[in-house]
Amino acid sequence: MKRVPNCNPAENKKQGFSMIELLVVMGVIAIILAMAVPAMQSMMAGNKLVQAGDELASSLATMQQEAIKGNEAVEVRFYTFRDLNLPVATPQFRAYQFVKKVTASTESSRKSTGASKDGFVVVPLSKIERLPEGIIMLNESEYSTLITSQKMIRESRNVRIPDSEDGEYYAFHFRPDGSTTLPKTGSDQWFVTLVNEADILANAGGLPANFVTLQVDAHNGSARKFQPGVQ
Repeated sequence: MKRVPNCNPAENKKQGFSMIELLVVMGVIAIILAMAVPAMQSMMAGNKLVQAGDELASSLATMQQEAIKGNEAVEVRFYTFRDLNLPVATPQFRAYQFVKKVTASTESSRKSTGASKDGFVVVPLSKIERLPEGIIMLNESEYSTLITSQKMIRESRNVRIPDSEDGEYYAFHFRPDGSTTLPKTGSDQWFVTLVNEADILANAGGLPANFVTLQVDAHNGSARKFQPGVQ
């Protein structure tokens, strides 16, 4: 006997997702991504900020020991310049370097080493270290006296940094005993604050929620790091 196929629509209905169900699932995924991406971006920006603070603090400690070990002053330079790779190329403090100055004893040695008229030769102890992309030193006297005080050594000239112009730097020295040339009056506190440039633009200036501050003790040259609010 020939079997008649089951024509019950309910039993023959194929299992799967309807178009409406797929759209609902896609909508839920889109909402989750919309919530997760900003959180991830904020976490990555916070990590870069902490990394920049750790590297600068470590470099300061290393160069203080270099001054003690070599029994020679080490100059700490903070560079400000226009980064031509950015859409809005405004001068910001984005790099630092450590150098020492040695005396060229004879006229011939001064000419061969490119010494200045006062007889000193600048010897780099490190390359110009640029902060991670998007991280700057906050150029406001309330938060960064190391790059704003008129008591700092200041040099305005073209700095040879790739893809930049209008460079200058502020500087101080570690002495051979580990102390600094920073003024030691009771009212002077010496620090520099690192922030994400995007946070500054979003907040129209001022101190954003996420920041890292390094304070340098003028007496013993030690650097302390503070990072309240960094996420």
